[in-house]
Formats: sequence, C-alpha cells, structure tokens
Amino acid sequence: MAKFEDYANKYQTVRMERRNGILQMTFHTDGGSLRWGLVPHREFTFAFADVGSDPENKVIIMTGTGDEFSGPRPEGNYRPGGNPRAWDRIYWEGKHLLQNLLDIEVPMIAAINGPVLRHSELPLLCDIVLASDTAEFQDSAHFPTGLVPGDGMHMIYPLLLGPNRGRYFLLTGQIIPAR
Repeated sequence: MAKFEDYANKYQTVRMERRNGILQMTFHTDGGSLRWGLVPHREFTFAFADVGSDPENKVIIMTGTGDEFSGPRPEGNYRPGGNPRAWDRIYWEGKHLLQNLLDIEVPMIAAINGPVLRHSELPLLCDIVLASDTAEFQDSAHFPTGLVPGDGMHMIYPLLLGPNRGRYFLLTGQIIPAR
C-alpha cells in the first residue's frame, strides 16, 4: 500500500495535495498547462497506481493547470520513432494507465478547467465530471497525427457517444465543446 508522503512529490507532471482524505491531482508541465508527451504518459500510469493503493485517499479530484486541462502536443520530439521496444513500453503504459485509473476505488471528480485535447477520456472516466464553459474535447494525439486511435480512446468515446458518432469523432479529429 502506498503512503502519501512516498508519492506526493514523486511525479514532475502531477502536483498532489491532500486534506482530510481529499486528494487533488493537478496536471501540469513545468508549472503550466499539461503538454502530453512521453513523461506524463509514463508518470500517470504509476501515479494512478499509487493513488489507488493509498487507503487514506477518500475522494480524488483531478484538474489541469492554467486555462487548459490538457493542451496540444509538446514541441520537439515526443514520440519514440521506429524503436519497437519503445512502442512496446508505450503500449504497456497505455494499457495500465486506464486500468490503474479504473482501479481507484473511491469517488473521483474531474474539474475540467479548459480544453482537453489529449487523453480526453481520462476525466470522462471520473464519477463526476464538471466542465468550464471553455472546455472542449478532442483526440488530437492519434488519427490526426497518423496513429490508430488507442489508449482507451477507441473504447470510451463509442460508449459515450454511440458507436458511429464515437468513431466519427476519433477518425476526424473533431472537437466537441462542453456546452
């Protein structure tokens, strides 16, 4: 079982604060809006495992930093290229990212403070989803960049939107506003 003091400052893309059993996970990149890349992909997998195995957590709130929950892709090289072992690692992380999130056995609240352009399925898997007027949802990481929709996006959106609308959303890079 994890203890808050062991994981609270362990991750560079997740700021964690806990009071009275309420854990707030604030996602960021260098203190600003989250830019989804290899580091958060790896870190979120293990952060969700730590959070889920800490019996002192009674409620989880996840939110972003600044005016975005999860912004556009980061600048520079954010993919492993043609290295098959690196892609195997990304596949493993993606599988466990969702599983570890779903294994959190306490109520989860997503406070979506703005656009969720990458891994927009994560806040939608929370028990309560609160979205600002500026929130919008997209899967900008897969089909628009030449990748097959994955990481759970391909399962979650067809369930939420219906099979045809979900596939359309994923295969066109459509943006859905929260309004």
